[in-house]
Order: sequence, then C-alpha cells, then structure tokens
Amino acid sequence: MASTFIAIVLFPLLVIKAFMNKYEGNQQEEFFNIRQTTTIKGIMIMIVFFHHYSHIVPNVDTIELAYRIGQVCICVFFFISGYATFLGYSKSASIDLKKVWQKRAWRLYLPVTILGFFQSNFINAILIFLLASDLAFIFFKTNTKRLLFITAVNILYFVACILIGLGEWWYDDVLTFALGAAFAIYKDQLVEIMKNKKIYTVAMIGLCIACVPFMYMGINYMYFNVSVTIYSFLACIVVVLLMMKVNVTSSIFYFLGQYTWEIFLTHQMFMVLFNKIFTHNILIMVCSFAASVGFSVLLQSGVKRMRSRFLTKANSHVSA
Repeated sequence: MASTFIAIVLFPLLVIKAFMNKYEGNQQEEFFNIRQTTTIKGIMIMIVFFHHYSHIVPNVDTIELAYRIGQVCICVFFFISGYATFLGYSKSASIDLKKVWQKRAWRLYLPVTILGFFQSNFINAILIFLLASDLAFIFFKTNTKRLLFITAVNILYFVACILIGLGEWWYDDVLTFALGAAFAIYKDQLVEIMKNKKIYTVAMIGLCIACVPFMYMGINYMYFNVSVTIYSFLACIVVVLLMMKVNVTSSIFYFLGQYTWEIFLTHQMFMVLFNKIFTHNILIMVCSFAASVGFSVLLQSGVKRMRSRFLTKANSHVSA
C-alpha cells in the first residue's frame, strides 16, 4: 500500500509541482537549458525506476498498469542526448576527437565497464548514436548533411533490430535521437513558430489526440511494437512543447538528473537483490532507490577523482 502511494500519488504530485513554474527571465534562453533538461531527466529516470520495479517486484499490479508504457522516458533521454551532442559539436570551431573520446571514456564507458552491463538496449543504442555523431562531424561540413547521416544511422539501427529479431524494447524508443539533433538546429525557429498561440494549441491538441489510440493499444498489448513506438515518439514531442510554456524546476529531480546514467545502470540490480531479502514491497522500493542513488553518487564521484588524478599525472609527465 505504501509503495503504491509513493508511485501513484506522491511522485505524480512532485512532478505536477515541478511543472507549475513560469519563466521569469528570458524564456528562449531558459527553455531547454542544462538545468531544465537535467530536471526532466530526473523525472524520467524515476518513471523508468517505477516501470522496472513493477516488473521485478510481485503484487504491484496498480503500479505496473500506471507505468506499463515507460518507453516514452527513454525517448526523452535519446532526444536530449541527440540535442546536447549535436549542439555541443556545432558550437566548436573544430572537433578534437581525442579529448571527446577521453571525456566520454571516463563519463560513460568506465561506469559501464565497472558494472559489466553490455547487454542493455539503451546503452548499446546511445553509444552507437554518439559514435554516429562523431563521424557526422568528421566527414560532413554542413548541419544538413550531418543531420541526414545521424538520421540514417538512427533508422538503420531501428530496422536492424527488427530484422535481427530483437525484442521491441531494443528499438521502440530510439528514433528520437535524430529528432533531438534536428531540434538543436531548428530550436529557435520552432520557438518562434510556437509563440503563435493558435499554432501551439492546435499542435498540442493534435499530438495528444494522436497519442490516445496508440497509448490505449500499448497499455493493452495490441500491436505493441508499433503502437508503443508511435506513442513514445509523439509523447516525447508533447513533453518538449510543454516545456516551452512551463519552466520545469525541482531541486529533487535536478539532483537525480545528474546521475541518470549511473542510476539506469544500477537500479534493477538492487531491485533484484532487495526483492530476495525483503518481503515488504515498501522496503524493496525504498532500499532499491536509496542504494541506486547512493551507489550512483559514489560511482560518479569516484570516476571523477580517478580522471582528475590521471590527468594530473599525465600533465606532470608532459611538463617534465
């Protein structure tokens, strides 16, 4: 009962509170800035947490139904990653791949290596798409060609997963990476268009209406792979459009958003562990959450210290 209250009542109330903030400064600068996207990532990782919790822990049917379609959260992660990667590259006069790969090795690859999880659909896809972004900025000089290349890789990955026969969870939420890259190019133009209240209202209502039948089919496992793919894609756009009008702010979700990579890697491991130790669902939920977050903070800080010491030694050798 307590775990259901947290997932069905408390968490949604915190999300609503996070979305009840108006833009006080320059809306165009604050919209989709690092703090806002980090906060959104914190919200999404909690939905992923409840989604997996309902599949691992027994007798939580209400939570399972409420969080059955968790793919939209992964779509948002891919969208933000595509946006941030493309925007970061486009702001650089030249791409120093050595520095890029060194930074990525410490931030992304080392935690994966430490934990040994190479079979995750999200992790495999994101690393492939990041590599595609690297190649796009190496071989192409215009944003249009870069975007076309990233989109092609995105679609090829989607098709390859289907042809190989992988489960739908390997591909039903990946197509928004290229969409995020496109958003990095056309964000200002889109914001200007959406300043028109009629256009914004029609777009939001149209997308929400389009989501309903696919969401219904997904919840009821009807044409699941197709329905969830379409619903997640459309719902991701709805989230982005909603962020144009409300300044998503929450110190709790912002904190969690800084550790989404590590939490994603660890939370299921702790759920399985505590599911074997405890019989009360609330203990499984609380302990899994606390352990996931605590371990993630330690892992990230440990990796940062290792990186700092490594770079300090490397620089001292160069100076010598």
